Amino acid sequence: MFKLKQLGLIVALSSTLLFTHAQANSQDFVAGVAVGTALGSAVGVYAAPRYYDRPYYYYGGRYYYGGVYRNGYYIYNGQRFRSGHYYDRGYRYYNGHRYRPRVGNYGYYRSNQEFKQHRKMRHKEYRHQEKMRHQEYKQYNKQQKHHKCG
Repeated sequence: MFKLKQLGLIVALSSTLLFTHAQANSQDFVAGVAVGTALGSAVGVYAAPRYYDRPYYYYGGRYYYGGVYRNGYYIYNGQRFRSGHYYDRGYRYYNGHRYRPRVGNYGYYRSNQEFKQHRKMRHKEYRHQEKMRHQEYKQYNKQQKHHKCG
């Protein structure tokens, strides 16, 4: 959905330039590059991992690509993040320490297949937990019916 909005914005901007019969000059080119850079950096945030060969920052269930990690802080589009996990060259950096990452923990996956498999497994576990809660609830209600006062 996020990509569709950005694609719509790009189409609107480009069609505006085409239909106004604007002549291309160096200022228009610089403005286009600035808009493209802004959109390109905004595209680097995803709800699921996209690239498995690039460094990324995992914070709040989102994956950030293209920022800078320095002195325990991650800087992305002028925002400064502190409590997330940064992954680069096979290591996880958190609170100034370097760790070996474990698959499925803190947003770390080595491939798209691994991500999908882990997500499917978590969904299965959730369904199992819901089923167990429902059975416990039914047992509790049965016990409460037998202990009525009156």
